[in-house]
Amino acid sequence: MDFGRLLRPTLKDVAVLAGTSIATASNVISGRQGKFVSEELRKKVLEAAADLGYTPNLLARSMKGKGRKMIAMLVPELYNTIYMRMVVGAERVFNNRGYLMLICSTMGDPAREEGYIQSLLDQQVDGFMLAISLKGSVHVDKIEKRGVPYVVLDRPYAADYPYDSVAFYGGEAVTMAVEHLYDKGHRRIGFIGPVMPEFVDRRNSFASTVARLGLSRDDCPEYLGHPSEEEGARLLGEFLAGNKCTALVIGHHIIGEHVVERMREIGLEVPRDVSAVIIGNPVWAKMAGPGFTAVELPHPELGEIGAARLIDRIEGSDDEKRAILVDCTMVERASVAEIGGKARTAAF
Repeated sequence: MDFGRLLRPTLKDVAVLAGTSIATASNVISGRQGKFVSEELRKKVLEAAADLGYTPNLLARSMKGKGRKMIAMLVPELYNTIYMRMVVGAERVFNNRGYLMLICSTMGDPAREEGYIQSLLDQQVDGFMLAISLKGSVHVDKIEKRGVPYVVLDRPYAADYPYDSVAFYGGEAVTMAVEHLYDKGHRRIGFIGPVMPEFVDRRNSFASTVARLGLSRDDCPEYLGHPSEEEGARLLGEFLAGNKCTALVIGHHIIGEHVVERMREIGLEVPRDVSAVIIGNPVWAKMAGPGFTAVELPHPELGEIGAARLIDRIEGSDDEKRAILVDCTMVERASVAEIGGKARTAAF
């Protein structure tokens, strides 16, 4: 076995094989304009690179500060579809504009977030896309102080300085769901949702919308828990034990998955036995049962808008930093029955 062939070929190897200088080989491979190279020599360099299997080391380039077009995107978890949708939206824009994206999964751990941020700053990435934990937001100060462009996605946080963010208001999604059920005649509407502090806006919006529509809080109970199979079964059990509500808002798509699975196990049919609207529009929502009405959360759009905003910053935009809010949309399917009741008036 020729162990030398196992080593990654270098630009010097290409230059030697083509019979030219390293600088000329670099100009040809990078496509640098303004450097005259004969067509014959250009062809030799490209053929040498192909024969050796040479590819440019983009990370090394970025660390040297030459030809950098590298973005770091930090997300809590890649197995969660909402973050994958943000990644896909962002990658589409970065790819179209010639940027390479590094994806880092922090698992929502502030210590991991800090480690990634420090390491990536040391490697001189051009910018950051950040979907980070509320506790980890303190580490963004390091990026701010270094003057590296960044955009915060999904959950803006309190800071003493302006920064770019792109998010949606989760409370708006809950309001849309409650109003949709109200317009279909429902007056006893329950809420099953996440207990975690980052989702307090959804819980608050449920309470405020119920009050604004003149509904009784006794007829519109809340059941809160974590996104797990056991919690989904418990929450649905508590909801059914009340035996009052004709409709249900499920305030988180992962909780929704477990609640719907439990519905199927006990033979609860939607919308015959209860109407339901899910916050978030996972793939299974259109395939489960009759198809679940859902409020689409604009995660791909967050990635797209955030990526475009970040590139503009990197390329010199000095627009005022601001928070951009993206609208949610209702996706109607067959999980909501229309029953007797007076619809909302224009006053609402």
